[in-house]
Amino acid sequence: MESRLLSDSALRRIDREITKYPPDQKRSAVIAALAVAQDEHGWLSAEVMDEVARHLGMATVAVYEVASFYSMFELKPTGRYKLTLCTNLPCALSGATAAAEHLKRKLGIGFGETTGDGKFTLKEGECFGACGDAPVILVNNKRMTSFMNPPQLDQLLDELSAAADRGEGAGKHANYIRGEGPPRAAGSAPSGGSAAREPERPSQGRARAGEAGTSSNPPQAWGDPS
Repeated sequence: MESRLLSDSALRRIDREITKYPPDQKRSAVIAALAVAQDEHGWLSAEVMDEVARHLGMATVAVYEVASFYSMFELKPTGRYKLTLCTNLPCALSGATAAAEHLKRKLGIGFGETTGDGKFTLKEGECFGACGDAPVILVNNKRMTSFMNPPQLDQLLDELSAAADRGEGAGKHANYIRGEGPPRAAGSAPSGGSAAREPERPSQGRARAGEAGTSSNPPQAWGDPS
């Protein structure tokens, strides 16, 4: 029997999202389903997306298209805490540029990179709809923090670093960051340390899954329990 990569709890959350749409439009829940899967694993491997596709009755390429279109989804492992800083012009003029430089110096990484201890990934984001609160940091797509000048950034990093030391943070992917192989379902056979399969990128810049929408930077987290 094929081992499952999504837990019963995750599948129940996805099924709850499916009930929000007509029975013949299960695929409309694809964004929420991917968010649930990413919550559980910390990122979206091809195998996890394949399971989402099977559960929704979708072509796998349609799921890949959605996941690769929306910036909140990660197709490679990230740190336990993904810090996304808005660098659009209003924020840049209100301290985001200085905040970015401070974070890069403090963490020793640039945008799109992960610290060697696997705690933090730093990303550049588009508008979060909170220009008056700049600089703004989005933590793991869930928590928005405002007025993040250097003292506040240092406090946030200390808080999240301590949480990471306790094993908190995104998903089950910390061992993969340390080079111990991709995450696998409980009870499944070890993969021998081989890297997880990465999906082929869609050739078009827009998702073709229809119901999933087209906004590349939705301000809220999807798939949370309501």
